[in-house]
Amino acid sequence: MRNLIRNPYIIGFLFLLPFSLAFVLFHVYTMNVTRSNLETIVELEQEHLKSEVSSYFNGIGRTLQTLTGHLEIYGTEGFLSSLVTATEQNPAIASIYYLDTDNNMINSSGYIPDPAIDFRTRPWYLSAIEAGDLAYTSAFLNATKDKIIVSMSMPVHDDDGIIIGVLSADIDTRSITEHIGSQTVLENGFGILIDDDGFVLVSPSTTDTLTLKHLDDILDDGTIVLSTEGMQTVIFDGIHGVVFMSDVLDGNYHLGIFIPMDEYNTETAMMFNIFAFLSFLIVTVWASTAFMYRKHMVEPIEHLAYDVSLININNESHYQLPVTKNDLFTDVRKTINRVIEDNDRHINTIKEQMVALKELATFDQLTGLKNRRTYEIELVEVLKLGEPFALMMVDINGLKVINDSFGHPAGDKVIADSAKLLKDVFSDYGSVYRIGGDEFLIILVNADTELVEDLKKEATERMRSLHYRNVQISLSFGYDFMNELVTDVAELQKNAENYMYRAKLMTRTSKRVRTIETIMRTLHEKSNREQAHSLRVAGFCKDIARALQMPEDKIEEIGTAGLVHDIGKIAIEGSILNKPGKLTEIEWLEIRRHPEIGYNILSTVDELKQVALWVLSHHERYDGGGYPRGLSGNAIPIEARIIAIADAYDAMTKDRTYRAELTKEDAIAELRRCKNTQFDPKLVEVFIKNVLVKYH
Repeated sequence: MRNLIRNPYIIGFLFLLPFSLAFVLFHVYTMNVTRSNLETIVELEQEHLKSEVSSYFNGIGRTLQTLTGHLEIYGTEGFLSSLVTATEQNPAIASIYYLDTDNNMINSSGYIPDPAIDFRTRPWYLSAIEAGDLAYTSAFLNATKDKIIVSMSMPVHDDDGIIIGVLSADIDTRSITEHIGSQTVLENGFGILIDDDGFVLVSPSTTDTLTLKHLDDILDDGTIVLSTEGMQTVIFDGIHGVVFMSDVLDGNYHLGIFIPMDEYNTETAMMFNIFAFLSFLIVTVWASTAFMYRKHMVEPIEHLAYDVSLININNESHYQLPVTKNDLFTDVRKTINRVIEDNDRHINTIKEQMVALKELATFDQLTGLKNRRTYEIELVEVLKLGEPFALMMVDINGLKVINDSFGHPAGDKVIADSAKLLKDVFSDYGSVYRIGGDEFLIILVNADTELVEDLKKEATERMRSLHYRNVQISLSFGYDFMNELVTDVAELQKNAENYMYRAKLMTRTSKRVRTIETIMRTLHEKSNREQAHSLRVAGFCKDIARALQMPEDKIEEIGTAGLVHDIGKIAIEGSILNKPGKLTEIEWLEIRRHPEIGYNILSTVDELKQVALWVLSHHERYDGGGYPRGLSGNAIPIEARIIAIADAYDAMTKDRTYRAELTKEDAIAELRRCKNTQFDPKLVEVFIKNVLVKYH
């Protein structure tokens, strides 16, 4: 095999012997592939035309859907004007008309039907009723006998989902021909659009007449099976060729691609000529290529391989390959020489990286303290000493509230500051480790209770000066001693952890309440209008609760919820909260996070867990279109529904950076307009009739 590679003339000789047989086989294969590729091209063209047809009809369908929405919301008042406008804006539409279930018609063309005609028996009406959705008819001559049309119709429902009529559009088939029939396929092929009754809407033989052509009148021989996909051989308008059929618009119409037989066979004949020319070119070029290959490729590779075989990095790291100007592999030789030169530097770099990796495996990156892995290794060494020692566990209080309120970067800063404080206090007496998110361990060898308590007291005093955005940072400590009474490490760790959590529970609620109060103050400083808005919303919430004759403790609880309903905005940038003008999509998504953030903050306090649920739901909508959970109706807590009304009214009646305030009357009208969609209709009326009467 090596000799064959080195002597390309032998390869050429062996190649030429079977070439004749290979030519025949490859020619047959090429013809098959060419036809397959041609059929693939036709399929792609067919998909393109299908897309054009669907886009053409879907555009009209969207017009009908828009008009249907108008009917379902506003009824027929002023509807004729909308029909006329829609017809004028779409040249493809001959007319649009609406027929209700009592046989009353509104028609954009001005056509006044005979009252004796029951249009409810017409195909366009019946097909829409039967389908319950968008439906199509076959082509037919319209009622005014001046156009061949196809009808697209869809049912109209009332608020209870009951069909109250059918909206239909007549599409002039000439517009379909102009839109689709002008597009050619390959050189001489064309598209055919046929309805379900076999009438041809689009083809070169369709003309601007009032006579429909049936498929049987155009085919000279055989038939086209409309429902069969794939290639069919036909004579279409005297032209022998192949047609590829496919269904469009859910089978209501059938799209065909017709390719004349001459064009269908042309590609394979052309491929034969190309293949013959290429075969001659290959044989002619082969000899010169083989010569050049031997002289300029094989021989330089052999020389390079020999020189590379002399490399021995272990014994002679400074060996260099000889470099000549005319060598094809001059750059390769230079590169290999650079690799040899860089070998020592790479080894030194690897050693440095190993040191860095060891550092990463030993220390926590955020705090610089030793990590859990190091703690476990060093604990084993301490146990081997046999000396008594204290194990202290430390936990940061309220870190979850900091993370939820100000983000995880803020939480990371609190962890780093706390770690520095612990290191400053304890590092002279023992080792400090970070073993988890907000948890630390300290080993104090030969320490007694007095020393541990003094260090704990010093750390606690220093923590008094540690704040983040006015939020006091605090730590919980728990410790125990390894001595003759406690000899098991697992027991020692468990005792220290239990003592720490006991201390944490004693201060948790009061500290979290103070933290929430601080967060509210920080929010009010971030946005001046938030404090006044919260107080007004709280007042409205209490008034609504009183009007509903709720117990006094419930009234106060709802007032509290109104006061803190926007606490989650503490995590939103002030530039977004105070932005003049409309919010961007990204900014709006950021604002929508505040109910969930508020819930996370408030739910950390047991006494506020119920209030947290109401705050989470105060932007839900009565119709289910709200956020964050998409609740609807009575699934939304009544307290959250109360907050939603109070919040919306206050927002509407006060100036915002992006709009002027509404009058009391306009705000009431807006509340009533949004009953059953955004707001609870009963609570809206209670608010208007029993609360707003007190405000002038």
